[in-house]
Amino acid sequence: MNDNLKLELLKTLLGCNNDNQSSIPLNCIDSEFIGKYCVIRTYSAGVWAGIVDKKYKDEIILKDARRLWRWKTKESISLSAIALSGLDYCGSKICEKLDMVWLQPIEIIPCTNDASESIKLAPVCAAEQ
Repeated sequence: MNDNLKLELLKTLLGCNNDNQSSIPLNCIDSEFIGKYCVIRTYSAGVWAGIVDKKYKDEIILKDARRLWRWKTKESISLSAIALSGLDYCGSKICEKLDMVWLQPIEIIPCTNDASESIKLAPVCAAEQ
């Protein structure tokens, strides 16, 4: 059996034969994100944080989801810093938690425990008058 045939057989057994799909299926590479609290940058819905529940092609279901309408980090300047060190509440506007939301992410960044607690405990921003 040649190496290409072995690879194709392995992909089929793992459910990773994605010739007709636009992205790699859940059980191949990105399953390591399932169940983790992550910061999500989307194509058109802004920035969210929550638990990645399901992924199919280029879409995800995010549980316990909060929209980060405006965000400022405790340290540094990027979303990566949010995922590492958490939010500066004075410069952030965080929406209430939704049970779940369906998103199309550009990037998925796993959070540290401290960062996820910072986002979960962020006060809900009131409507501006």
